[in-house]
Amino acid sequence: MHLGLDEAISYLQADKLLVEGGGWQPKENRDGRYPITLYESRIRIDQAMPRGLKFRISVFPSFPNSATFQLDCDQPGQRTCITLYRMEWRPISSHTNNWGPPTPLEIRGLRFLPGETHEHICTDNVTMVEQRIIRPGVHAARKVAPDPASYEDALAYVCDKLRIVNARDVPSSNAQWSLV
Repeated sequence: MHLGLDEAISYLQADKLLVEGGGWQPKENRDGRYPITLYESRIRIDQAMPRGLKFRISVFPSFPNSATFQLDCDQPGQRTCITLYRMEWRPISSHTNNWGPPTPLEIRGLRFLPGETHEHICTDNVTMVEQRIIRPGVHAARKVAPDPASYEDALAYVCDKLRIVNARDVPSSNAQWSLV
């Protein structure tokens, strides 16, 4: 089952409440190159928890001035998720919008160097005819300006953008660095 554009927009625009947060947990990243510390919380919209919506924050204890903030939803009948939104605050690697169509013209080919904060929004990755989100949901990115000055500013930016109403329930970012 695919995620339609209208459904994705409704998730992005709705007020969201973090529930069932498990605190910060150590984990290896997908490449196994750097250990990360992960915070994950389910999302409630109104009185429902649609499609397994989750808010995630990943930090690299080796790089305390870098973090990734992400909103994901489950794909029914699969063990994977679709990313609706991701902001990479001062990332440790570069990113280029060289993934093929239907990337919007104004962001096609943009390049972000390591340390350049950028955000990926699923609505920039939609099939033209069917109006559904291309899996895994985000490819192309847009510049975030001004660059949030601190982790706390980045968290506030993302929670405001995603309309997370109880952002103060995210445990202090200082907690993850004490695990190293």
